[in-house]
Amino acid sequence: MKFFFKLIFVLVLLIPSFVELNAQDEKQTNKIINLCGARFNVLFKEFANPIDISPLCTSENSSEVYIEFKDFSAVIDNKMVVRVIFFPESKNFVYKGITMTSNSQDIMKKIGKPEKEIERAEGRGYLWEYSLDEIFSNLYFWFDADMKLEKISVELR
Repeated sequence: MKFFFKLIFVLVLLIPSFVELNAQDEKQTNKIINLCGARFNVLFKEFANPIDISPLCTSENSSEVYIEFKDFSAVIDNKMVVRVIFFPESKNFVYKGITMTSNSQDIMKKIGKPEKEIERAEGRGYLWEYSLDEIFSNLYFWFDADMKLEKISVELR
């Protein structure tokens, strides 16, 4: 019986701190997502020094730059953040209850059916698209062929 009371006491102490951490993660994720469309200097002001910076050669005349931070990456074009990307290593990603460990059913339960479902080239998987009208961006969930979440990106329209 003492064990039971100790367990309840520990849970009462830990659960609020877990909920607070989750709320902080969601607040941080929203801050990163809302950078789409911002000037690149805002990105550096908020998140300091990146881990890596490299050109993103999508075409011969591309001016895009790929910037990697600890928990996310960003693509800059003409001094503007045009894309933010979260990979499985982004352990702090939380958006409307979705995390990097969420599956397709979890995502549909929390934010509904995708507006577009696109099959990726050569059977590599699927891309689900949702509009984020408040920031003129689209939210993409990238799945492999087995519908395992590979990454999440937010891209300026």
